[in-house]
Formats: sequence, structure tokens, C-alpha cells
Amino acid sequence: MEVVLSMRYSSRMVIFICGLVGVGKTSLAKALSSRLKVPYCDADLIKARFIAPQHRGTATVPLSDRTREQVSRALARELSCAAAGHRYIIVDDTLHRRGSRGILLDAATQYFGGYIIVRVSAPEQMVERRLTGIRHSHLLTEKNLKGIRAAVAAQLQDFDEPVLEHDNSVPFEDSIERLTALVISNSKMGTE
Repeated sequence: MEVVLSMRYSSRMVIFICGLVGVGKTSLAKALSSRLKVPYCDADLIKARFIAPQHRGTATVPLSDRTREQVSRALARELSCAAAGHRYIIVDDTLHRRGSRGILLDAATQYFGGYIIVRVSAPEQMVERRLTGIRHSHLLTEKNLKGIRAAVAAQLQDFDEPVLEHDNSVPFEDSIERLTALVISNSKMGTE
């Protein structure tokens, strides 16, 4: 199903795709970006600037609070630049810590006027398969993915904001179709 949106949007917003390591948020965010013809901001590219290559995929991920806040400020600057030319942008991140999450949500509100958060989940068996598969061009490599997932899960802080839930347990095409419908129905995309 190809989705074509009117270019006369009535609002602007950041669409955050969040969730724990291995639930498929990067794949979904990239596919959603392609389907909606909305730019995708790769938060992992920004994180990579703050992690020395020899430490990627090791115990330095998840990032310290200080580093995560630096990453969030850099991502906020990216949102500022993107707002000049785009009405919507899709960002995927764990959003597991309130402090760094607040920086991003404030930037989304300041530069785009709003945001929606979609939390992606998947059954543990699917996550296990994803984490043992080969991951190309991803910040997290096969080194210690289960440990990183556990560390992020242990640091997970509840959301104070409304969050849309997306269960990524069906085949990918079905999942992206459901995610697309969820985003469109909870935003003003395509409305006049």
C-alpha cells in the first residue's frame, strides 16, 4: 500500500519511534520515512560522533547521562536545521532517560510545534533473533547486544507524555502498514 500525503500539511511535528534495543525501531523508522516521504534523522549517526570506534557496541553503550545529553543537544540542533525545510521528520531513539528525552521533546516543540511518540515492542523471541542476526550500518554491532539491551532496560524511565504503542510482532510489511496508519490517524498528516 503506497501512501501519498498532501503537501499542504496543517501542522508540523517530529515523529519519534522509540523502544528497546532489538525491537526493530530503526528498520521501521526508515521504512516509515520512505512510505510517508518524510525525512529520517538517524540518531545513531549523531551518537557515533560521541563514541570512539573501538568502543562501539561495548560497555560504553548505553551512553552515560552526560554523553546522552550531549547527543540529545546535537540532535536538537539537527531538528532546528531540519525545521527550516521540512514540516515532519522521523527520529528513532530509545528515549529511555527522562533528561535526554526532555531535551528532544522540547526541541521538537520549539522547532516543529509538536511531536508524537510511538513506542515499539516485540516478543522476546523475535528480539533474540534480531540481536543474533548480522546488523549492517548500525551503531550497535553484534558485540554484547543482549547486555546492552539489558542495561538500557534497567535504565528505562516511565514517560510523562502520551505514548502510542506499536506491536512489531507481525511480518514487516504488515507492521509498517499498521505503523503508517497509526501515525497518520494520530497526526494531522494529509489534512488540510
